[in-house]
Amino acid sequence: MDTLFKRVLVEINRRSHLQTLLPRHQISIMFKCEDRTWGMNLSRVQSNYTSHMDEKADLEIHVSKQALPLLLNGDIRLYQLVKYGEVQVKGSYRYSLLVESLLWLCREYKIA
Repeated sequence: MDTLFKRVLVEINRRSHLQTLLPRHQISIMFKCEDRTWGMNLSRVQSNYTSHMDEKADLEIHVSKQALPLLLNGDIRLYQLVKYGEVQVKGSYRYSLLVESLLWLCREYKIA
């Protein structure tokens, strides 16, 4: 899972057009999967990730073990997983849309 989170951050930093989507102030996103917790801090200045997060987050995403790789790879959108009952989101709707957009835009594009 750590490599998936790192890949997302590399893509956010590599794709300059995504920087305009990021807020000026830092927001924290917590991903909870069974007994593991990961955190991402996103802003225009700096984006990083941690393999554990103890503090309160602006957005909490509770996700099943099967759905987490699909979400981080951009194979399926966040709110599709919510609809299927694989994910529960707590926090600002605006931040959840931001995370959904970033994960979707960071996915690897397949060239035909």
